[in-house]
Order: sequence, then structure tokens, then C-alpha cells
Amino acid sequence: MNSPLVILNNVTKTYMLGEIPVEALRGVDLELPPGEIIVLLGPSGSGKTTLINLIGGLDTPTTGSVIVAGQDITTANEDQLTRFRRNTVSFVFQFFNLVPTLTARENVELVAEISNSSSDCLDLLRRVGLAERADHFPHQLSGGEQQRVAIARALAKSPQLLLADEPTGNLDFRTGITVLEVLHEINRSEGLSMLLVTHNEAISQMADTVIRLHSGQVVDVQENESPLPASKIHW
Repeated sequence: MNSPLVILNNVTKTYMLGEIPVEALRGVDLELPPGEIIVLLGPSGSGKTTLINLIGGLDTPTTGSVIVAGQDITTANEDQLTRFRRNTVSFVFQFFNLVPTLTARENVELVAEISNSSSDCLDLLRRVGLAERADHFPHQLSGGEQQRVAIARALAKSPQLLLADEPTGNLDFRTGITVLEVLHEINRSEGLSMLLVTHNEAISQMADTVIRLHSGQVVDVQENESPLPASKIHW
């Protein structure tokens, strides 16, 4: 058995809204295996984004511990967290976050340079079906194309874990399927671990493991014996 890639022990996260404490996560215990597509499901306000931000080192828990790829990031200082984010995890967001003054190729090259990666950036764009659009700027690309550039950019530093927060949330149905197909192919060909956060129940059909979150607590963890390719998802 492979060791878990992510371990959360009794994780809580409390935010203060003025003088009012808001419990975003309440006693979360999780072990996520490597090499899988894991889908985190839950309604708005269930704590999904908070959880992915803790795993990605963008935030720290109020109590409990977060261990990713053997690194306990709970007590890491800012320099250690920066190295962790640079070398271990990559993010894909709902709103793409491409640099508007850089071409698709330059957006990918920027991350490769920052992470001292030797990745072939044009090949990464080819893998997401955008080699011919490498010299186009974000405003010249459709939403789905921009999201695929964001995926290529996330792969540029060869992460151990890809974190995607509502990666199809800003896309229409057909474009969303194309993006999910790209993620599925990368997982199956490379074994790259992926945690996809979504409120869309249909996307769980392509997951190896489905985690359901409600009111800041994990209410169900289910292994999917027959995950579907994105093109076969029943909406």
C-alpha cells in the first residue's frame, strides 16, 4: 500500500467576522492516496475552498495538522510555505488567473522559470491541445482555452499534487467537458494526483474517490470502483 499523499488530523479553521467566530472546518480527518482523481463535493459554504487552501499552503489551520507529501506544513514558516507551493503543489482556479500581457507560452514559461523547472512549455501546451495557440494572448483565447493554458501552466513545475477549485465553474457544458478530459488524460497517463473541488455532482463520476463535505465536516468518503472518463459523464 502506498503511503497517503495528504493527511489531515482533526483540522479546524475558524475565521472572525468582526467579533463573530465562523467555523469553516470542524474536526476534519482525511487521508488522500496518491495517483488518484479525488473530487471534493459540497454546497456553497461547506468549507471546500478553505480545505483546499489549507492543503495547498495558502492558509493555516486553527488547530490540527496538515501533512502533504511527507511535509508537515502546519507549523511551516512563510519561506518554507513558499518553497512548498513552488515545488510540491499547483493550482487551477475557476477564473484562470493568466497574466494578460503574456502569451500562452509565456504564461507557462513564467511558472517554469520561477520553479527552476526544465519542462518543455510548448510540449505542455501541445498536451492540452493548444500548441497552435502558443503565441496568442489571453484575450485572444476562449474561456476553455484559457483554462487549458492554466492547466499547462500548473504542470510546468511537475507538481506532486494538482489542486483545482471549481475548474469548470466559469465554463459552459461542452467546454467544461473538454477541460475535464484534459485533466483525466493527464492523471491516467502520468499518475498525477488531483483534488478537484466542485459543487457539481456529475463530476464525481470521474473520481476514484469522492469526499462529501457539509457544514465544515466530512460526512462521507466513497471509493468509485468504476470511474468514468469525462466524455462519458451523465449530466
